[in-house]
Amino acid sequence: MGIFNKLFSGSSEPKEEKVLPWLPLNTIDQLDTILDKSKTKTQLIFKHSTRCGISRMVMSQFVSEYDLEMDVDLYYLDLLSF
Repeated sequence: MGIFNKLFSGSSEPKEEKVLPWLPLNTIDQLDTILDKSKTKTQLIFKHSTRCGISRMVMSQFVSEYDLEMDVDLYYLDLLSF
């Protein structure tokens, strides 16, 4: 029964949810700013489609593995917004 207990009982400790400091990417003009900033600091653009299961899975995995101590600007491009 150990397997079933692990599958269905859940964890007794609540999972800590990370909140990443996403910056929305809404305009083409922002790309010039990102390019300029990239000369002094790492810039990351995450292209995401909220209807795509693979994109959602990758986003979840990225958030869970991301080190909040990294000095990176995180930009979020929601494909369905455009």
